[in-house]
Amino acid sequence: MRVSIRTLYRNIASLQAQGAHIDAEPGMGYVLKPGFMLPPPMFSEEEIEALAPGSPHLHPPATPNYRRSAAPSARSAYASNGS
Repeated sequence: MRVSIRTLYRNIASLQAQGAHIDAEPGMGYVLKPGFMLPPPMFSEEEIEALAPGSPHLHPPATPNYRRSAAPSARSAYASNGS
């Protein structure tokens, strides 16, 4: 996956604005300090319906364990979204 430097900086700034402690270390890159938690993702009903059919294919090769986990995960996301 290719990400521009501008996008990287913008995403780091966004995380810092949300309270993430991110340090830059020369030669090491960026370090996210422990203790920061993002809020759970909130998807609309349409977004969940769009994501659910493809979820078994997100981690090729989709192992039997992964396939068994995909459907309940999508249902959980739908339920936790409150939609």
